[in-house]
Amino acid sequence: MCILLYKIEYYPPGFLRTRKISTRRHDPPRATGTAIFSTFPGSRAGVAAKDMIAKINKTVTLNQGRVFDFQRENVTLENGVTVDLDIVRHPGASAIVPLFPDDTVILIKQYRHAIGNFIWEIPAGTLDPDETPIECAKRELIEESGFSANTWQKLGEIIPVPGYSDERIHIFLATDLLLSSQDLDEDEMLDVHKVKRVEAVNMIHKGLIQDAKTISGLFLAAHWLEKNGGLKA
Repeated sequence: MCILLYKIEYYPPGFLRTRKISTRRHDPPRATGTAIFSTFPGSRAGVAAKDMIAKINKTVTLNQGRVFDFQRENVTLENGVTVDLDIVRHPGASAIVPLFPDDTVILIKQYRHAIGNFIWEIPAGTLDPDETPIECAKRELIEESGFSANTWQKLGEIIPVPGYSDERIHIFLATDLLLSSQDLDEDEMLDVHKVKRVEAVNMIHKGLIQDAKTISGLFLAAHWLEKNGGLKA
């Protein structure tokens, strides 16, 4: 048995460098050196570039849903193992942290049938065909919250469930908010609330907010505001 120790070193944004620093003396001889893995969006982090993509042998669409497709792919992995993987193919989504000058944010309390309960979320929605993330964000903010925004800042992207879906959520900060007209879908059941941003973060720590995009959005917004000196008057 061998034990490998690795040193993690951070380099310019987008790259993570790992270096083996020690090995048990009975390890079999092997090449040493440095491996660089890309962590840019779209890459498969932690997998060497030459081995990034598994060989897809066959794809079968098991179901075409209203929003996403459910597929089964037969793939041969880098280690030579062939396996069937069930994957949700999703068009992507946008989520918005709407922020007022008094440091309050808009949160919605929405019924989600998959969990059988209401949960706290930031406004969000799925991209329509040929719609850009920012276009989706602007539309969803109005439809769900009844507000529009004059100023937008991209905060980042998250992949909430990479184990079985390719969904990517684009997260935005929206400021200079203006009252508009809410336009909910017929199956949307939600209430709109204004909450102090610090209290929203406390709700995360208390377990009252458990939605992944909302947690990510609030922390990304906090980081952006700290880095940029808060909202400009």
